[in-house]
Amino acid sequence: MARQMNALMKEDGITATEKEIDNVKAALQHLLHGIITEPLTDFVRDLTTEMGRLSFNWNKFIGKKQTIETTSLAIQRIARGNKTMNDTEMVLKKLLKRAQANLQYKPPAWELSRHYLRSLEGSIEDGKKEADETDDPSGPRKVEYTD
Repeated sequence: MARQMNALMKEDGITATEKEIDNVKAALQHLLHGIITEPLTDFVRDLTTEMGRLSFNWNKFIGKKQTIETTSLAIQRIARGNKTMNDTEMVLKKLLKRAQANLQYKPPAWELSRHYLRSLEGSIEDGKKEADETDDPSGPRKVEYTD
């Protein structure tokens, strides 16, 4: 492929034989199967991305087969998605460690706040009891105005 791409820059009309097209298809299918079924290292991810680009460009100017285009784009997207997922995993692990550390942190002010809220709750309950005891069972009083 690289030889044909270099020749294409010098002259027009480069074509691929059916055997070359079949070899590219087979290589891409093998690569696609490998990146789907095996974990990707950084080296393999970079290699598959570059192979996908090279095969896409080769196909655009020389091979001109839809299956090669589709497979090379799929390889590039899977490799890019794998990189994104690995980055996301690293960020989430860091966030998890920070969140766990934050859950362990209990400043003294929080304990004071809890005590204060409990005392308020007790005051509210006491106020409700007092209000219930002072309510007139006959109902609300009428207020008369005098001039």
